[in-house]
Amino acid sequence: MVYFTGTTAQEIDLSPVPQSVKNWDWSEYDSYVGEKLDQFGDNITAQAKQLYPHTETPEYVYTTLVTDLRVGCPNDILSARAAESFKSPVYRYIATSRPSQPVSLYHDFEAVYAFHVWDCFAFFGTIGQYIPKPSEEDLRFASLMQELFFKFAHDGTMPEEWQPFPNSTALIDTKLTVVDRYQPKQCDFWMNHGFFSYAWIN
Repeated sequence: MVYFTGTTAQEIDLSPVPQSVKNWDWSEYDSYVGEKLDQFGDNITAQAKQLYPHTETPEYVYTTLVTDLRVGCPNDILSARAAESFKSPVYRYIATSRPSQPVSLYHDFEAVYAFHVWDCFAFFGTIGQYIPKPSEEDLRFASLMQELFFKFAHDGTMPEEWQPFPNSTALIDTKLTVVDRYQPKQCDFWMNHGFFSYAWIN
């Protein structure tokens, strides 16, 4: 048995809470994040803001932060436990691709980042059901997802550079990038401060 743990970089962008994040400015972002994290101690908020500086949009930073805390980093721990327990390899990937057009699945919220199940749409070749005219980047992402897993099904291996966890983590977009760890400083921060208990069980 081979174990794969795959998540996306902004899982919660599928349907974030609160959905008003789409219209936030940075002041509203800082206020909301501070309100939620201050209960764990002021230093938690300050450190989190250093680890997640104002880049791109409040929606992007917020969905990245919450995804790391509740999905990505806890799944690293899950993968590590599996790697310790199983004789067969454990592979870990993060889908970092973004849809070329907003995708709405729940509550009319339009996801624009690497949302939950975006990697599944790619693997099963169903992007066209959600984006009427997929871009070249959408199709290259889908092609790569399929190529990687079809290769594994055919010969039981991944590309040489993608080593089993915890030796590497694959980042999948229109090309494959392999890193030692994904978001290491962020994950160490959340997990060392007891946030594993806030992980999504899915």
